[in-house]
Amino acid sequence: MVCHVASIISAMFSVLSPLMLLILTVMRSLVVLYPLNPHYRDFKFTRNVLMLASLFSFVFSTSVWLVYYFVERNEKLSSPMCVFLSVSGQTMVVKLFTGFMSILQLLTSVVILAAYTLILKTLRTKSDVQPKAKVGKSMLAQIVLVTLSNKFCWIPTSIICLMSLILSQFPTDVLVWTIIAVMPLNSVVNPFIFLVVNLKTSVSINTKSSDTTSSTVPTKTTKL
Repeated sequence: MVCHVASIISAMFSVLSPLMLLILTVMRSLVVLYPLNPHYRDFKFTRNVLMLASLFSFVFSTSVWLVYYFVERNEKLSSPMCVFLSVSGQTMVVKLFTGFMSILQLLTSVVILAAYTLILKTLRTKSDVQPKAKVGKSMLAQIVLVTLSNKFCWIPTSIICLMSLILSQFPTDVLVWTIIAVMPLNSVVNPFIFLVVNLKTSVSINTKSSDTTSSTVPTKTTKL
C-alpha cells in the first residue's frame, strides 16, 4: 500500500511541475501584455489559479490510481520505483498517463518558448524603465536558459515515457536514472535561473531609477 501512495504522490508532482511553470509563464505574459490591468497582478488571483492547478493534479493522479487499482484490478505496480511507468506489460491507464505526461511536457516547452519570445518583443517596443538593449539581453538570457533547461529535462523524460509505450520490455536502469536524476533536475535548475536573471534585472532597474531620480532633483543654489 505504501508503494501505491508513493505512486499517487509521484504522479501528482509529475503533473504539477510543468503545469505550474506553464501557468506562471502565462501569467507573466499577461502582466507584460496588459500592464494596466490590475487583475493579473493580484496575488489572490494568482494564488487561486495555482491552488486550482494543485487540486487538478491531486484529483487527476488519484483518479489514475483508482482506475488502475479498482477498475483494472492491479494489486501491484509494474514499475519497481512505484510510478506509473510499465516495465513489463502495460495497462490502458498506464498508457494514457504516460501519453498525457509526454504531451504535457512537450506542450509546456513550446508554450514557454512562445510566451518568452512574445514578452521579449513587447518589452523591446514598450519598455520605459531601462534601455531596450539591457531588457533584451536579460530576457533573452532567461528565454534561452529556461528553454534549454526544459528541453534537457523534459524531452528525455518524454522520450522515456514514449519508449515505455512502444517497448514490450522497458529497461529498468533507464527508468531508475530518469526518476533519480533527470526528473528532479528541472525543479532545481529553473528556480535558480529565475532568481539569477530576475535579480540582475532588478538591480539594473533600481540603478537606472536612482540615476534618473538624482538627475531630476533640482539643486539648491545659495544667493549671495
